Amino acid sequence: MAPEKFGITVRDSPKYSVIDELNSSAEPDGIVPSHAKLVANSEMLLGPTRFIMDDLLTQDQCDMLITLARKGKIGDGYDGDDRPHSEGETFRGIGILEAAKLAQTGQITVEAVKLYDFIEHEMAKIVADYFELDQPLYPDFIHLVCREPLDQETHDEDGNLILR
Repeated sequence: MAPEKFGITVRDSPKYSVIDELNSSAEPDGIVPSHAKLVANSEMLLGPTRFIMDDLLTQDQCDMLITLARKGKIGDGYDGDDRPHSEGETFRGIGILEAAKLAQTGQITVEAVKLYDFIEHEMAKIVADYFELDQPLYPDFIHLVCREPLDQETHDEDGNLILR
């Protein structure tokens, strides 16, 4: 069975727009790292300061960050709400300080925290370069999140699938 394609939902307050088709022919608004692929530019994402890039991290880096994110607190950043965006998924979040505390107690590796810190600064540089900013960005808050679909299936009285 082929995976379903959901598109990408982009918030253009107060409405949500769904972009069905993203392609690699997006014209860049700025600098794209040689190892990365621009998926959507600001025009496609309905705003002047938006873009989507793939292949910014290696698979090993992604795996390490996913492992770290799964150690996050349920509902972190949403007053403990474990499903702030959808009933069909759980939400976990973790900040750099909490990640460092987990490394101190041996629950995650120090390398994962170092990667988190490195990625925070690397992504700020990529954003600054892409938008050709005159000054560097200094992020004051980074929050790594893990949104995962729920595996449980439930059905209503007519036998219809309900995603929770």
